[in-house]
Amino acid sequence: MPPSQQPLFTDEDCNLPSQERFDLLERLQISLGDTPPHFWAACHLCDVQKLALLVQTAELNPNIVCIAAGQTYTMVASCKMRTIGLNYNT
Repeated sequence: MPPSQQPLFTDEDCNLPSQERFDLLERLQISLGDTPPHFWAACHLCDVQKLALLVQTAELNPNIVCIAAGQTYTMVASCKMRTIGLNYNT
């Protein structure tokens, strides 16, 4: 589609998951099984192309992605602390 005919916003821009994201999340669930809710929240918000890469990695070696999934709690906690003004890095 020429740039002039592309929509300014997609459903993804308005926080409505695309069918592509749903399909990727389903493949990821099959590859990983049970993972922390923080991980799934990050997957719902991340870039679709990066999510596709994550799914490919999980299908090849789920253990690598499970290790990263276990670290998402600290990522969320860090973001929360910054929004309320608690930054331990300063």
